[in-house]
Amino acid sequence: MIPLGGNAFITKLGNPDSPEVITDQGLENWINVDSVCSIFFKLRKAETFNVSLRVKVVPSGSSTIRVSITGKESYETRIEGAESYIADIGTFSTDSSGYVQLDIQGISKTGQFFGEVAELLLSNVTGEVIFISDPDLFYFGRRGPSVHFSFDPCTCTEDALEYFYSEVNVPSGQDVIGAYFMANGFADGYFGMQVNSARERRILFSVWSDYDTDDPEEIPEDYRVQLLRKGELVQVNDFGDEGSGKQSILRHNWKAEEIYKFLINGVPVDSDNTKYTAWFCPPGSEWQLIASFLKPKVSTFLSGMYSFSENFIPDEGHIPREVLFGNQWVRTVDGIWKEMIKGRYTGDETSRNGRHDYAGGVSDSGHFFLKNCGFFDEMVETNVEFIRRPTNSPPEVDLENLP
Repeated sequence: MIPLGGNAFITKLGNPDSPEVITDQGLENWINVDSVCSIFFKLRKAETFNVSLRVKVVPSGSSTIRVSITGKESYETRIEGAESYIADIGTFSTDSSGYVQLDIQGISKTGQFFGEVAELLLSNVTGEVIFISDPDLFYFGRRGPSVHFSFDPCTCTEDALEYFYSEVNVPSGQDVIGAYFMANGFADGYFGMQVNSARERRILFSVWSDYDTDDPEEIPEDYRVQLLRKGELVQVNDFGDEGSGKQSILRHNWKAEEIYKFLINGVPVDSDNTKYTAWFCPPGSEWQLIASFLKPKVSTFLSGMYSFSENFIPDEGHIPREVLFGNQWVRTVDGIWKEMIKGRYTGDETSRNGRHDYAGGVSDSGHFFLKNCGFFDEMVETNVEFIRRPTNSPPEVDLENLP
Protein backbone atom coordinates (compact mmCIF):
# COMPACT_ATOMS: atom_id res chain seq x y z
CA MET A 1 0.00 0.00 0.00
CA ILE A 2 1.63 3.24 -1.19
CA PRO A 3 -0.23 6.35 0.07
CA LEU A 4 -0.44 9.13 -2.48
CA GLY A 5 -0.28 11.66 0.36
CA GLY A 6 3.48 11.19 0.69
CA ASN A 7 4.47 9.80 -2.72
CA ALA A 8 2.50 11.56 -5.46
CA PHE A 9 2.80 14.85 -7.34
CA ILE A 10 0.85 16.77 -9.95
CA THR A 11 3.53 16.55 -12.63
CA LYS A 12 1.42 18.28 -15.27
CA LEU A 13 -1.35 20.83 -14.78
CA GLY A 14 -3.93 21.07 -17.54
CA ASN A 15 -3.75 24.84 -17.18
CA PRO A 16 -2.41 27.27 -14.56
CA ASP A 17 -5.82 27.36 -12.86
CA SER A 18 -6.34 23.60 -12.67
CA PRO A 19 -7.37 22.72 -9.08
CA GLU A 20 -5.78 19.27 -8.83
CA VAL A 21 -3.91 18.85 -5.56
CA ILE A 22 -2.17 16.22 -3.45
CA THR A 23 -3.31 16.30 0.18
CA ASP A 24 -2.51 13.90 3.01
CA GLN A 25 -5.55 11.93 1.81
CA GLY A 26 -4.29 11.66 -1.78
CA LEU A 27 -5.31 13.08 -5.16
CA GLU A 28 -8.25 15.51 -4.91
CA ASN A 29 -10.04 18.14 -7.06
CA TRP A 30 -9.29 16.07 -10.16
CA ILE A 31 -11.08 17.85 -13.01
CA ASN A 32 -8.81 18.53 -15.99
CA VAL A 33 -8.20 15.86 -18.67
CA ASP A 34 -4.74 17.28 -19.34
CA SER A 35 -3.53 17.11 -15.74
CA VAL A 36 -1.28 14.21 -14.73
CA CYS A 37 -0.74 12.78 -11.26
CA SER A 38 2.46 10.74 -10.86
CA ILE A 39 3.18 8.25 -8.08
CA PHE A 40 6.82 7.40 -7.35
CA PHE A 41 8.26 4.32 -5.65
CA LYS A 42 11.54 2.44 -5.82
CA LEU A 43 12.05 -1.28 -6.51
CA ARG A 44 15.11 -3.16 -5.33
CA LYS A 45 15.07 -5.36 -8.45
CA ALA A 46 13.25 -5.85 -11.73
CA GLU A 47 9.66 -6.92 -11.11
CA THR A 48 6.38 -7.92 -12.75
CA PHE A 49 3.52 -6.82 -10.52
CA ASN A 50 -0.20 -6.13 -10.39
CA VAL A 51 -1.49 -2.61 -9.77
CA SER A 52 -4.71 -1.52 -8.04
CA LEU A 53 -5.91 1.88 -6.81
CA ARG A 54 -8.09 2.81 -3.85
CA VAL A 55 -10.58 5.22 -5.45
CA LYS A 56 -13.97 6.84 -5.19
CA VAL A 57 -15.96 9.22 -7.39
CA VAL A 58 -17.60 12.00 -5.41
CA PRO A 59 -20.21 13.28 -5.21
CA SER A 60 -21.46 11.00 -8.02
CA GLY A 61 -20.82 9.77 -11.54
CA SER A 62 -18.39 7.49 -13.30
CA SER A 63 -15.05 8.08 -15.00
CA THR A 64 -12.58 6.45 -17.34
CA ILE A 65 -8.94 6.93 -16.37
CA ARG A 66 -5.61 5.89 -17.82
CA VAL A 67 -2.80 4.42 -15.70
CA SER A 68 0.61 4.02 -17.33
CA ILE A 69 4.35 3.72 -17.01
CA THR A 70 6.08 5.81 -19.67
CA GLY A 71 7.31 3.60 -22.48
CA LYS A 72 5.76 0.53 -20.87
CA GLU A 73 2.24 -0.71 -20.09
CA SER A 74 -0.87 1.49 -20.22
CA TYR A 75 -4.40 0.59 -19.09
CA GLU A 76 -7.76 2.33 -19.21
CA THR A 77 -10.13 1.64 -16.33
CA ARG A 78 -13.67 2.70 -15.48
CA ILE A 79 -14.28 3.81 -11.89
CA GLU A 80 -17.54 4.80 -10.14
CA GLY A 81 -19.18 5.07 -6.73
CA ALA A 82 -18.93 7.52 -3.87
CA GLU A 83 -17.66 4.83 -1.47
CA SER A 84 -13.96 4.03 -1.42
CA TYR A 85 -13.02 0.72 -3.08
CA ILE A 86 -10.11 -1.10 -4.73
CA ALA A 87 -10.06 -0.82 -8.53
CA ASP A 88 -7.90 -3.36 -10.35
CA ILE A 89 -5.78 -1.77 -13.08
CA GLY A 90 -3.44 -4.32 -14.68
CA THR A 91 -0.02 -5.95 -14.75
CA PHE A 92 3.13 -3.85 -15.11
CA SER A 93 6.80 -4.74 -15.39
CA THR A 94 10.20 -3.12 -15.04
CA ASP A 95 13.48 -4.06 -16.70
CA SER A 96 15.69 -3.18 -13.76
CA SER A 97 15.77 -1.92 -10.20
CA GLY A 98 15.23 1.74 -9.45
CA TYR A 99 12.50 4.34 -9.32
CA VAL A 100 9.16 3.82 -11.07
CA GLN A 101 6.88 6.67 -12.14
CA LEU A 102 3.25 5.57 -12.45
CA ASP A 103 1.06 8.18 -14.17
CA ILE A 104 -2.69 8.67 -13.75
CA GLN A 105 -4.71 10.77 -16.20
CA GLY A 106 -8.42 11.31 -16.74
CA ILE A 107 -10.04 10.45 -20.08
CA SER A 108 -13.76 11.07 -19.59
CA LYS A 109 -16.24 11.62 -16.76
CA THR A 110 -19.97 11.99 -16.20
CA GLY A 111 -19.68 13.92 -12.94
CA GLN A 112 -17.84 17.03 -11.83
CA PHE A 113 -14.66 15.17 -10.80
CA PHE A 114 -12.79 12.19 -12.22
CA GLY A 115 -12.49 10.86 -8.68
CA GLU A 116 -10.24 10.76 -5.67
CA VAL A 117 -7.28 8.38 -5.35
CA ALA A 118 -5.92 7.55 -1.91
CA GLU A 119 -3.54 4.62 -2.35
CA LEU A 120 -1.61 2.59 -4.87
CA LEU A 121 -1.56 -1.15 -4.15
CA LEU A 122 1.08 -3.49 -5.59
CA SER A 123 0.78 -7.27 -5.49
CA ASN A 124 3.10 -10.11 -6.53
CA VAL A 125 6.15 -7.99 -5.77
CA THR A 126 8.98 -10.24 -4.57
CA GLY A 127 11.51 -7.62 -3.48
CA GLU A 128 11.57 -4.50 -1.32
CA VAL A 129 9.49 -1.47 -2.29
CA ILE A 130 10.76 1.89 -1.01
CA PHE A 131 8.39 4.82 -0.40
CA ILE A 132 7.16 7.22 2.29
CA SER A 133 4.83 5.21 4.51
CA ASP A 134 4.44 7.25 7.73
CA PRO A 135 1.72 9.96 7.51
CA ASP A 136 3.76 12.08 9.90
CA LEU A 137 6.46 12.23 7.20
CA PHE A 138 4.25 13.12 4.23
CA TYR A 139 5.12 16.84 4.27
CA PHE A 140 8.88 16.41 4.37
CA GLY A 141 8.65 13.27 2.25
CA ARG A 142 7.16 15.26 -0.60
CA ARG A 143 9.69 18.05 -0.05
CA GLY A 144 12.34 15.41 -0.64
CA PRO A 145 15.71 14.74 0.97
CA SER A 146 18.07 17.50 2.05
CA VAL A 147 21.80 16.91 1.75
CA HIS A 148 24.71 18.72 3.34
CA PHE A 149 28.46 19.19 3.47
CA SER A 150 30.00 19.90 6.87
CA PHE A 151 33.47 21.44 6.86
CA ASP A 152 35.95 20.91 9.67
CA PRO A 153 38.23 23.93 10.07
CA CYS A 154 40.26 22.01 12.64
CA THR A 155 41.82 20.16 9.72
CA CYS A 156 43.48 23.42 8.66
CA THR A 157 43.73 25.50 11.86
CA GLU A 158 43.11 25.40 15.59
CA ASP A 159 42.85 29.20 15.87
CA ALA A 160 39.62 31.13 16.46
CA LEU A 161 37.85 31.93 13.20
CA GLU A 162 36.13 35.20 12.32
CA TYR A 163 35.36 34.91 8.57
CA PHE A 164 33.88 32.17 6.37
CA TYR A 165 34.02 32.64 2.58
CA SER A 166 32.62 30.41 -0.18
CA GLU A 167 31.45 30.42 -3.80
CA VAL A 168 28.29 28.92 -5.29
CA ASN A 169 27.49 28.00 -8.88
CA VAL A 170 24.19 26.42 -9.97
CA PRO A 171 24.41 24.45 -13.25
CA SER A 172 22.09 25.32 -16.12
CA GLY A 173 18.52 24.12 -15.57
CA GLN A 174 19.06 23.28 -11.90
CA ASP A 175 17.73 26.59 -10.55
CA VAL A 176 14.24 25.21 -9.99
CA ILE A 177 11.41 26.60 -7.89
CA GLY A 178 11.70 25.61 -4.24
CA ALA A 179 15.48 25.25 -4.26
CA TYR A 180 17.49 26.64 -1.37
CA PHE A 181 21.23 26.47 -1.97
CA MET A 182 22.70 27.38 1.40
CA ALA A 183 26.30 28.50 1.00
CA ASN A 184 27.55 29.64 4.40
CA GLY A 185 26.03 27.81 7.33
CA PHE A 186 27.41 28.15 10.83
CA ALA A 187 26.44 27.11 14.35
CA ASP A 188 24.03 30.03 14.84
CA GLY A 189 22.56 30.56 11.38
CA TYR A 190 22.70 30.20 7.61
CA PHE A 191 23.22 32.27 4.44
CA GLY A 192 22.39 31.33 0.85
CA MET A 193 20.09 31.78 -2.14
CA GLN A 194 16.61 30.59 -3.04
CA VAL A 195 14.21 30.24 -5.96
CA ASN A 196 10.90 31.32 -4.47
CA SER A 197 8.73 31.45 -7.60
CA ALA A 198 8.93 31.87 -11.36
CA ARG A 199 9.40 35.61 -10.76
CA GLU A 200 11.24 35.87 -7.46
CA ARG A 201 14.64 34.84 -6.13
CA ARG A 202 16.16 35.70 -2.79
CA ILE A 203 19.40 35.99 -0.88
CA LEU A 204 18.61 34.86 2.66
CA PHE A 205 20.60 35.37 5.87
CA SER A 206 19.20 34.17 9.21
CA VAL A 207 20.41 33.97 12.80
CA TRP A 208 18.71 31.80 15.43
CA SER A 209 17.84 33.03 18.89
CA ASP A 210 19.38 31.03 21.72
CA TYR A 211 15.87 30.59 23.17
CA ASP A 212 14.41 27.20 22.20
CA THR A 213 11.06 27.78 20.46
CA ASP A 214 9.46 27.60 17.02
CA ASP A 215 7.33 30.67 17.76
CA PRO A 216 9.22 33.99 17.59
CA GLU A 217 6.51 35.63 19.70
CA GLU A 218 7.60 33.46 22.64
CA ILE A 219 11.20 34.70 22.68
CA PRO A 220 11.92 36.80 25.81
CA GLU A 221 13.22 40.29 25.12
CA ASP A 222 16.71 39.55 26.43
CA TYR A 223 17.00 36.58 24.01
CA ARG A 224 15.85 38.40 20.88
CA VAL A 225 18.31 38.73 17.99
CA GLN A 226 18.77 42.44 17.27
CA LEU A 227 19.29 44.12 13.92
CA LEU A 228 22.38 46.35 13.96
CA ARG A 229 22.31 47.44 10.31
CA LYS A 230 21.16 46.20 6.92
CA GLY A 231 21.87 46.71 3.26
CA GLU A 232 19.83 48.73 0.82
CA LEU A 233 16.56 47.04 -0.21
CA VAL A 234 17.05 44.32 2.43
CA GLN A 235 13.92 43.30 4.35
CA VAL A 236 14.29 42.10 7.96
CA ASN A 237 11.71 40.13 9.94
CA ASP A 238 11.29 37.44 12.59
CA PHE A 239 11.06 33.79 11.54
CA GLY A 240 9.89 30.57 13.20
CA ASP A 241 8.88 26.93 12.61
CA GLU A 242 12.51 25.72 12.58
CA GLY A 243 13.73 27.37 15.72
CA SER A 244 13.19 31.13 15.78
CA GLY A 245 15.22 34.25 15.24
CA LYS A 246 15.83 37.13 12.87
CA GLN A 247 15.91 36.84 9.09
CA SER A 248 17.08 39.20 6.34
CA ILE A 249 15.98 38.95 2.70
CA LEU A 250 17.36 40.58 -0.44
CA ARG A 251 15.30 39.97 -3.57
CA HIS A 252 17.94 39.43 -6.23
CA ASN A 253 17.55 37.82 -9.65
CA TRP A 254 20.56 35.53 -9.45
CA LYS A 255 21.23 33.27 -12.44
CA ALA A 256 22.43 29.75 -13.15
CA GLU A 257 25.97 29.19 -14.44
CA GLU A 258 27.33 32.25 -12.63
CA ILE A 259 29.56 32.29 -9.55
CA TYR A 260 28.26 34.07 -6.45
CA LYS A 261 30.40 34.87 -3.44
CA PHE A 262 29.27 34.70 0.19
CA LEU A 263 31.09 36.03 3.25
CA ILE A 264 30.18 35.73 6.95
CA ASN A 265 31.85 37.40 9.92
CA GLY A 266 31.24 36.19 13.49
CA VAL A 267 32.91 37.77 16.51
CA PRO A 268 32.13 38.06 20.23
CA VAL A 269 31.20 41.60 21.26
CA ASP A 270 31.49 40.93 24.98
CA SER A 271 30.95 38.02 27.39
CA ASP A 272 27.25 37.78 26.53
CA ASN A 273 26.82 38.84 22.88
CA THR A 274 28.01 37.87 19.39
CA LYS A 275 27.81 39.92 16.20
CA TYR A 276 27.16 38.16 12.89
CA THR A 277 27.45 40.03 9.57
CA ALA A 278 26.82 38.77 6.03
CA TRP A 279 27.94 40.16 2.66
CA PHE A 280 27.03 39.01 -0.84
CA CYS A 281 28.90 39.60 -4.11
CA PRO A 282 27.31 38.95 -7.53
CA PRO A 283 29.64 38.38 -10.51
CA GLY A 284 31.21 41.55 -11.84
CA SER A 285 29.92 43.58 -8.92
CA GLU A 286 31.00 44.87 -5.51
CA TRP A 287 30.37 43.34 -2.11
CA GLN A 288 27.06 44.42 -0.61
CA LEU A 289 25.87 44.23 2.96
CA ILE A 290 22.95 41.94 3.67
CA ALA A 291 22.64 42.47 7.43
CA SER A 292 24.45 42.58 10.75
CA PHE A 293 22.78 40.99 13.79
CA LEU A 294 23.58 40.92 17.48
CA LYS A 295 22.84 37.57 19.12
CA PRO A 296 22.55 37.70 22.94
CA LYS A 297 23.34 34.91 25.41
CA VAL A 298 26.21 33.67 23.20
CA SER A 299 29.81 34.83 23.01
CA THR A 300 31.77 33.03 20.32
CA PHE A 301 33.71 33.14 17.09
CA LEU A 302 32.52 31.22 14.00
CA SER A 303 32.10 27.46 14.23
CA GLY A 304 30.18 24.60 12.62
CA MET A 305 30.67 25.64 8.98
CA TYR A 306 28.46 23.79 6.48
CA SER A 307 26.48 24.03 3.21
CA PHE A 308 23.30 22.32 2.06
CA SER A 309 20.73 21.88 -0.69
CA GLU A 310 17.04 21.54 0.12
CA ASN A 311 13.62 21.90 -1.45
CA PHE A 312 11.20 23.97 0.65
CA ILE A 313 8.04 23.57 -1.50
CA PRO A 314 6.44 20.08 -1.23
CA ASP A 315 4.73 20.30 -4.65
CA GLU A 316 8.16 20.70 -6.30
CA GLY A 317 9.78 17.64 -4.70
CA HIS A 318 9.66 15.60 -7.92
CA ILE A 319 12.02 18.00 -9.71
CA PRO A 320 15.79 17.45 -9.39
CA ARG A 321 18.20 20.23 -8.50
CA GLU A 322 21.99 20.39 -8.22
CA VAL A 323 24.50 22.90 -6.88
CA LEU A 324 28.27 23.33 -6.87
CA PHE A 325 30.10 24.69 -3.80
CA GLY A 326 33.73 25.68 -4.08
CA ASN A 327 36.67 27.69 -2.81
CA GLN A 328 35.76 27.52 0.88
CA TRP A 329 38.06 29.50 3.15
CA VAL A 330 38.15 30.59 6.78
CA ARG A 331 40.15 33.48 8.22
CA THR A 332 41.65 33.32 11.67
CA VAL A 333 41.63 36.14 14.20
CA ASP A 334 45.32 36.55 13.34
CA GLY A 335 44.39 37.45 9.75
CA ILE A 336 45.46 34.19 8.09
CA TRP A 337 43.26 32.66 5.35
CA LYS A 338 43.02 28.85 5.50
CA GLU A 339 41.46 26.75 2.75
CA MET A 340 38.91 24.06 3.67
CA ILE A 341 39.09 21.15 1.24
CA LYS A 342 37.48 18.37 3.32
CA GLY A 343 33.74 17.99 3.56
CA ARG A 344 31.54 15.34 5.22
CA TYR A 345 28.50 14.57 3.08
CA THR A 346 25.32 13.83 5.08
CA GLY A 347 21.54 13.60 4.67
CA ASP A 348 18.45 14.44 6.68
CA GLU A 349 15.71 12.24 8.17
CA THR A 350 13.85 12.07 4.84
CA SER A 351 16.92 10.55 3.19
CA ARG A 352 16.74 7.78 5.80
CA ASN A 353 12.99 7.23 5.60
CA GLY A 354 11.80 6.52 2.09
CA ARG A 355 13.49 8.93 -0.35
CA HIS A 356 16.64 7.70 -2.06
CA ASP A 357 17.05 10.47 -4.64
CA TYR A 358 20.16 12.23 -3.35
CA ALA A 359 23.84 12.43 -4.20
CA GLY A 360 26.97 14.31 -3.25
CA GLY A 361 30.69 14.29 -3.84
CA VAL A 362 33.33 16.12 -5.84
CA SER A 363 32.55 17.13 -9.43
CA ASP A 364 34.90 16.87 -12.39
CA SER A 365 35.43 20.61 -12.04
CA GLY A 366 36.78 20.11 -8.52
CA HIS A 367 33.78 21.49 -6.65
CA PHE A 368 31.75 19.84 -3.94
CA PHE A 369 28.36 19.02 -5.46
CA LEU A 370 24.98 18.21 -3.95
CA LYS A 371 21.98 16.82 -5.85
CA ASN A 372 18.56 16.04 -4.45
CA CYS A 373 14.91 15.34 -5.38
CA GLY A 374 13.67 14.16 -8.79
CA PHE A 375 13.61 10.39 -8.10
CA PHE A 376 16.89 9.69 -9.90
CA ASP A 377 18.65 6.36 -9.39
CA GLU A 378 22.30 7.42 -9.03
CA MET A 379 22.13 7.63 -5.24
CA VAL A 380 25.35 8.27 -3.29
CA GLU A 381 25.33 6.90 0.26
CA THR A 382 25.75 9.56 2.95
CA ASN A 383 28.18 9.88 5.89
CA VAL A 384 31.21 9.94 3.64
CA GLU A 385 34.12 12.40 3.65
CA PHE A 386 35.20 13.92 0.34
CA ILE A 387 38.29 15.97 -0.46
CA ARG A 388 38.24 18.51 -3.29
CA ARG A 389 41.25 19.89 -5.13
CA PRO A 390 42.66 23.00 -3.43
CA THR A 391 42.47 26.22 -5.38
CA ASN A 392 45.29 27.87 -3.43
CA SER A 393 43.58 31.17 -4.23
CA PRO A 394 42.63 33.02 -1.04
CA PRO A 395 39.71 35.45 -1.32
CA GLU A 396 40.59 38.90 -2.54
CA VAL A 397 38.39 40.84 -0.14
CA ASP A 398 39.17 44.30 1.21
CA LEU A 399 37.83 43.53 4.67
CA GLU A 400 38.56 47.02 6.03
CA ASN A 401 36.31 48.66 3.44
CA LEU A 402 33.34 46.29 3.31
CA PRO A 403 30.03 48.15 3.45
